[in-house]
Amino acid sequence: MNLNKSIALLLGSGVLITLLIGLNTYRSTQRLVTMNDQVVRTHLVLQQMEQVQARLTTLDNDLRGHLLSDNPYFKSDFQRNATRLTEQLRSLRDLTNDRPDQLQRLADIEKRVQAKFRLAAPIMADALVSNRLARLDSVKRFLELSDDTAALIREAEEEDRALLDRQVADGQELANWALLLSLLAAAVATTLIVWAIFLLYRTLGSRTRLARQMQ
Repeated sequence: MNLNKSIALLLGSGVLITLLIGLNTYRSTQRLVTMNDQVVRTHLVLQQMEQVQARLTTLDNDLRGHLLSDNPYFKSDFQRNATRLTEQLRSLRDLTNDRPDQLQRLADIEKRVQAKFRLAAPIMADALVSNRLARLDSVKRFLELSDDTAALIREAEEEDRALLDRQVADGQELANWALLLSLLAAAVATTLIVWAIFLLYRTLGSRTRLARQMQ
């Protein structure tokens, strides 16, 4: 292989590696964006889970307040929180629609929440305000369902926190590998291009000296 072909090959290789660096950077960036979206979604799931647990506690407090005081505020607040809780559970299904285990756990949570609503309906009815003793069994079951639901929520949160840790670690590993490969490839491309330039200048220098000797 003559010198001109060697220089062309070195320059071409350097340019090709530079293009590959750009392609690798683009693909790595796209993957990092996707992984970041997954991290954000997992954070949203955890946030929604905390809100669901808080609303369940509020529902329990509204029921107690209604039984103890007959204040209409507790009944209206119970209804408002029940509606919002249903919406949040629907939102959680949408956020976890690609995770069968979590969807099953959410289905179990929803069954218990619906059972709480059914138990609460006669307890919260105005016609039964004076018959508190008759409601004790229903209230006990209502609160037991709260404990069961809270246990399921804790399981879901533990799984999501573990998932979040994996997602963050995978994202960091991908970013580190992308940076390392880019730096190595850039170093190789720079070496090839500098070598080609060196050979080119040496060739030009030799030709210049030869031309002077022939004069």
